[in-house]
Order: sequence, then C-alpha cells, then structure tokens
Amino acid sequence: MSNELMIKDLIQFTHKQVRALVWILRSPSIVSNTYTESKSVINCDQAWGEKLYQDHYDWLFELNQNPSELENWLEQLRSFRLGIRYERLIIFFFKYLEKKGIISEFTHNLPIYDEKKISLGELDMIYYDHESNKRVHLELSVKFYLFRPEEFNYHRFCGPNGQDWLLHKTEHLFSRQLFISNSVEGKFTLDQHFSEQLSTGLDKKLLIKGALYHPLGHELRLNDEENELINENVLTRWWTRPDYFYQADTNHIGRWIIIDKLDWIVPLYFSYQEENLLTAKEMTIYIKRHFSQSKRSIHLAYFKLDEESQLWIEEGRGFIVDKYWPDYKKSGELTYRQ
Repeated sequence: MSNELMIKDLIQFTHKQVRALVWILRSPSIVSNTYTESKSVINCDQAWGEKLYQDHYDWLFELNQNPSELENWLEQLRSFRLGIRYERLIIFFFKYLEKKGIISEFTHNLPIYDEKKISLGELDMIYYDHESNKRVHLELSVKFYLFRPEEFNYHRFCGPNGQDWLLHKTEHLFSRQLFISNSVEGKFTLDQHFSEQLSTGLDKKLLIKGALYHPLGHELRLNDEENELINENVLTRWWTRPDYFYQADTNHIGRWIIIDKLDWIVPLYFSYQEENLLTAKEMTIYIKRHFSQSKRSIHLAYFKLDEESQLWIEEGRGFIVDKYWPDYKKSGELTYRQ
C-alpha cells in the first residue's frame, strides 16, 4: 500500500482548493484497474490524473496565483458536504478542458426520467472526448473507510459515521450508477443531449478517490475478494479508539490538528508560528473532552517540522472513533449517527 503523496511537491500550491484539485488528480484510485476492466469500466487512476497534471501544470500554477474564478465557482454552491466540494472541483477542471477544446458538449448532474417523468437517477458527468472520439459517462465518488479485520463481508470496511460500507458503495456504483446510461431512458437522454448518435460509442469511466484506514499498529490484511477490488497503491492511514491515541506519537515530537470535513481532500502544511497546532499531550486532553460530550468520530493530521523550510509538514492522518463505534450502543440505546 502506498504512503501519502509527497507534501513537499504540493507546497508550491498555496491556495487550499487548488491543492485539493491537484490531490484529486494525483492521488491513487480506491479500486483497482483489474476490477474496473472486469466491469467494462475505465478507471481514472493515478496515471490518468498524473498525465492531466503534467499536461496542465502551467494552468494549475496560474490558477494558484489567481484563484478568484475558482473561488467564485465554489461560492455559487456553498456546501459543507465533502462530496459536493469534490464534485465542484472536478467540474471546474472539466469546464477548463472544454474551453481548451479537449472535450465538448460537457454537462453534469444530468437527470434521467422515465415516461412518467419520475426520476431514475442522474449522470454525474457526460462529455465528448476528442482524443478518443467517444462520448463519456463519468461517475464521481470520494470515500474514506475504516478497516475492521475481525468482521466479515461488507462490515469489514465501514465509514466513520458507521452507516456507509465500501462493498455497498462499489456494488451501487457498478450495478446502478455507471450503467443507468445503458437503460432505454438513459440512451434517450444521451441522444437528446449530444449532436451525434450513440454510434460514436460510449465509454463508462469512474473517478473514485479517498483513503482506507487500518487499526493503529496493524496493516491491511485483505481477503481474495478485497484484493481483487482494492487498488494495491490506495492511500492508507490509521484509526484507533480514544484510549490508544498515545500510540500514534510515542516520541511526542510532532504536532496535531483536527481536520475540517472539507479539508479531508486537502494536503496540509503550516508555518512554524501556527498557533492552532497541538502537542500530543494537548491533543490527548482534547480527545478526552470531545468523547465525554460527543460520539462523533474525529479526523486528525500529524505534522513534523521541516528544518529547511521551517514548515510543519503533514506526515499522516488518522481517525479517532468512539469506543462503541460503529454501533454507538450504550445502556441498550442507539445514541448517535453522524
């Protein structure tokens, strides 16, 4: 399994949302190419994104210097949902590709209706790719799952809210979302949108990014089904319970911060003078206080000081989950869902 992207490569992108867009392009997919190929789907993997990053580096660098257009675009649909932020960043990039003439007839969130005008779902993105001379249906997803090695089937990879599972998500993607464009209603909608008929071909693509979290002090030990599904280079991090946080920084030389939900896709760094970073002792106190009042999982980033740049550079991330997670059962009551 891979480590984080080298944060030093991303320091040049000082604007957080540009850095998030670069992370989306350059980070590995959660699912493997072998798995997507078996489903007749093209995986927008790390190689795909790296090529786009290299080809359009100058534009990304200029965007970092003058981000007002991106800021205005994100402001048009303000949301605290991470999935919406992820989609908006990708849509912004594809609008740029359309302006460059690389793609055309681009639209997003295209609804599909039956003959009674009842919604059957929507296509995240569709466009005409001039390099492949094909129409493309692209589905988007960003997910973070915690690995529970003692469990079975879909319970082994669970979201931090306790109500989302990796196998359920991928089953829905490959059985429903990616193939709604194959339905009679989907084909009709596509023919209505594009200037050329379906004889030009339709590629189904998936852009799914995120990370998997193993128990602190352990590695991901996958079964055969999981090895087939999961990209061997997926980003891996850790999770633990409040009482075991001390094992994450036994030397007490780093700094910590709670990551806001919208920053889960933003590689982080801070100046040496940053006041919001906590020592391991301070974070331990914060965690104890937090879980005495709430059962909400918290996402942490860990930093080490880079002597050359005098910056606190992100070294890793982890989740702290309530001792009853993911069931949150105490005294027979179900007390919290994120």
